[in-house]
Amino acid sequence: VEDASGLMQAARRANITGHFVWIASDGWGKEEMPVKRHPEMAQGALTLELQSNIIGPFNTYFKRLNPNTNTRNPWFKEYWEHVHKCKFPKSENTKYSQLCTGNEQITQAIYKQESKIQFVYHAVYAFAYALHNLYDNKCGTLRGKRRKRCIRSLVVDGEVLYQQYLL
Repeated sequence: VEDASGLMQAARRANITGHFVWIASDGWGKEEMPVKRHPEMAQGALTLELQSNIIGPFNTYFKRLNPNTNTRNPWFKEYWEHVHKCKFPKSENTKYSQLCTGNEQITQAIYKQESKIQFVYHAVYAFAYALHNLYDNKCGTLRGKRRKRCIRSLVVDGEVLYQQYLL
């Protein structure tokens, strides 16, 4: 953001408004901040964004999350307080006075899937499949405790994981 703003300021100082056709990432197309102070400099800019699709199962999963049961994510209660404008009894949040019950709902009004979720979702699955295949290859047909010991004893070479399993 600071780089884009600085570039816009420099172009304005050089009095070259309209001289360039800016080609930018989705940060310009979706966010106002990079060009807020210099909108005339960004006129006609081309912004590019990868096509993304909503992951339905992720929406279902996310909307079912609850701060009373989702204890593995240390930031979830803070997120919950922010979107529901409330605070938990032991919270250090002084911004809200209303107490959270944990029974509030994640609705369409407060949650919209971020367009980059698809790429994170697919990356996690790619790594999960790669590790699964590596473990099957190295630990074969072992089951139960023997398989766990085998997996824990593996020293995974990142280059091998990347070249042979992830790609």
